Amino acid sequence: TNAQLAYDETLEFNVANVGKWLDGLFDGTTTTFKKSEPVPENNDGPVTVLVAKNFDSVVSGKPAFVKYYAPWCGHCKTL
Repeated sequence: TNAQLAYDETLEFNVANVGKWLDGLFDGTTTTFKKSEPVPENNDGPVTVLVAKNFDSVVSGKPAFVKYYAPWCGHCKTL
């Protein structure tokens, strides 16, 4: 798979948690973590908002046009 194994940023970064995460890498129990904005509560409008947590489930298996937009970018705001 293309899944990335990244440290879960919701966990406190300390020796015990990092050690547990590393042990999981070796025994296969570490799960993937995707850094993502929360999935929008209301996503029924004409434009579907995609975030990392819902991207695969919304886009997979069908043709899709995805426009990447950065809300902080001046160029994107003018589009």
